[in-house]
Amino acid sequence: FFKKKKKKKKKKKKKKKKKRKKKKKK
Repeated sequence: FFKKKKKKKKKKKKKKKKKRKKKKKK
């Protein structure tokens, strides 16, 4: 009877997208 090795899943980090502020021309 062999003990089953549990594989640890690597969690992928989600990159947050930065919203660019539009500069208004006068």
